[in-house]
Amino acid sequence: MPGETFRTIIVPTGETKHTVVLGSGGSEYWDSLPAHQKAANHDQLAKMEDWLIRHLPEPPPLPPPPIPENLLASRYLTLGGALNRQIDPKTCTYITVANALRILGEPGSDYSLRALQQRTITPDGAFHKQLTISGVNKILSSGEPFDKFQATVVTGMFTFLRKLQTRKAVAIMNWPFSPAHLIRNDKVHTHARTVTGFTRNNQGLFFYFVDPYINPEIKVYSFRDLMVASLNQSSALANGVTPNSIDRVARSAWIIEKVS
Repeated sequence: MPGETFRTIIVPTGETKHTVVLGSGGSEYWDSLPAHQKAANHDQLAKMEDWLIRHLPEPPPLPPPPIPENLLASRYLTLGGALNRQIDPKTCTYITVANALRILGEPGSDYSLRALQQRTITPDGAFHKQLTISGVNKILSSGEPFDKFQATVVTGMFTFLRKLQTRKAVAIMNWPFSPAHLIRNDKVHTHARTVTGFTRNNQGLFFYFVDPYINPEIKVYSFRDLMVASLNQSSALANGVTPNSIDRVARSAWIIEKVS
């Protein structure tokens, strides 16, 4: 968890080598809030987090955590393609979906940026830069290897967590690019990431994110970070979050899950 050190894994990707850094986060976005917004949100977030922890069933007997070393070592070391890198800032939704499919899919299938773009090519032959949920479903209904998955929006935070807990689903979330952009009224500086799962301990809930920009990293963010980064331009932060605003965070995500 925060403060935990992960080793760097070198993943071969054809002719080049690709470094995946398993970093730690946990409070970057929460810490960037002004003191009055922390005071307005702290108690309610703590209560909701405690409720979720108490009501979530025990996870299935699979080796935690959901992504870091177990999948990176056993799957991506043999996949050849490893995680997709994001070089163009405007392709983050494609990259995060591509990484979601690589995490859930079978080794050897082509879940590259170009493969996904080919399924959403425009009538004039141009590639779309960004995906919507309808664009994701167009890809997933276009045939193999994408037809083994579906994309949905869930109704609330508890359902969101239960989907991730199955380890057959991941999520796509769009956050401010960095904590520095949290309070700005600037929607340009947002960045999609793949949520691979979560863990819980006596400090709370912590989520694993794949950030694909330049060199993909696995980052850990707390429940409070998940909330404030997702509600960055909402009056909920100023007025104090409610259970409804927390469920709205879950509804802002795309859930991608394996169906066959």
